[in-house]
Amino acid sequence: MTSKARAIEVSEDDTEDEIDTLSRQLQKRKRHSDIPDSSRVKTVATAQGKPGSLEWMLSSDKSPLCTSNLKRQKVINEDTWICLPEEDRKALSSLLTPTIHPNFEPTLPWYHPSRRPVDADAQVIPEEEGQLETTDEFEATTSLFMNLPSLEAALVTFQDHLYSGWFTSKHKKEVKKFSDGIMSGDLHAAWKDEAWEQEQRQEDEGRSRRADRPNLAKMHHLDIILTGDVLSYRRHFPELGIDVEKDILVEGRWAHGLSVMAPGGQESYLPLGMLISEPILPPPPGASVQQMHIQSPEELEEAVLDIDGRIPRENRRKVDSWKRFSMWRRLSESQSGRSSWDGLDSMGVRGPREKRGTLFYLRGAF
Repeated sequence: MTSKARAIEVSEDDTEDEIDTLSRQLQKRKRHSDIPDSSRVKTVATAQGKPGSLEWMLSSDKSPLCTSNLKRQKVINEDTWICLPEEDRKALSSLLTPTIHPNFEPTLPWYHPSRRPVDADAQVIPEEEGQLETTDEFEATTSLFMNLPSLEAALVTFQDHLYSGWFTSKHKKEVKKFSDGIMSGDLHAAWKDEAWEQEQRQEDEGRSRRADRPNLAKMHHLDIILTGDVLSYRRHFPELGIDVEKDILVEGRWAHGLSVMAPGGQESYLPLGMLISEPILPPPPGASVQQMHIQSPEELEEAVLDIDGRIPRENRRKVDSWKRFSMWRRLSESQSGRSSWDGLDSMGVRGPREKRGTLFYLRGAF
């Protein structure tokens, strides 16, 4: 006899019954030889138990219960409900809302005026809003329990919690640690005053950061914007199919803002004579030019749209006005290669100027 197989010898003296018995033993050993030794099969254990075990199925986020339809997969159905012991079905039925009880009758709350006694001195005893006609233990029927919308919601919630890892041993330890800390006083949620102070601190920091950014007056003081620069505005309104373009000439600083001049009406460009002279000349006779005092690009954009007159206020969607204005600066004679500004025909609509970037870019760069 070897460790792998056992020889079975049949002699002539053996009876037919003994031969049949030996033959069945041989076939049985052959079938078992095709099955691998269970001691050699390795199963990787996890923190939630071995994969496929009941503990793993009910706690691991890799469990097939996370994604399968628990009703269609015959996990929660009429058959499994009937298989439960009677006391378990009654215990589960007691967790259901009382409104599904066949004898449930809704009543008015005890504090309702119609429930108050006529005698003002009589004492009103609070009672539950919904009363049952019978005190017998109630067991939900199979069809009633399986068709409850609350059951569907509970199954989805269970799958969400299972997938989120709320049933793992690690999460349970964290919950217990937090609960123990709450009971001992070592941990607590943020008080209302503390949360309010934190929000105010964040708002103050945001305001301080915004205050550090240069505004138009500060940009003029730092020579980021100079007198004689042109702020070119352009914006497309797709819902109206209108493009608004307008050039604004910086006349100088005024109080906490700038003094500027813009063409009136739907005109886009200023008279060229105002753009090539230094210092700035007044507008020629008959030219429609408006002077404004503004403190911010938002205020300037509103003024430009009011002058244009084609865009109603309800269609002026809020955008970043700093990105709508581009600054054009005058070139010196050495930069342009000219000795004078007589060649007006070869100049652009903004005179001898070059684009330096948007106000948003210039504010961030300096």
